[in-house]
Amino acid sequence: DALLPHVHPFVQVQLGGAFRLGALARAAAGIKFKPFERIAIVVGAEGSLLMYRFQDNWFQTDKLGLTYGLAYEF
Repeated sequence: DALLPHVHPFVQVQLGGAFRLGALARAAAGIKFKPFERIAIVVGAEGSLLMYRFQDNWFQTDKLGLTYGLAYEF
């Protein structure tokens, strides 16, 4: 549902991994401004977490940032 006319919130979550290699998680949340039916301007925040094993030790790396773009929906 639209928060305001032509403004739609969104949330994306992705999880994955491999038994011996580690895990990956990614999430994004933001808003889409849809001035036309199939075109949207996207602005939001995105974060990811990667856990991996190297020489029998576990490590992790993470990222947090802003995301933006232009989307064409078909």
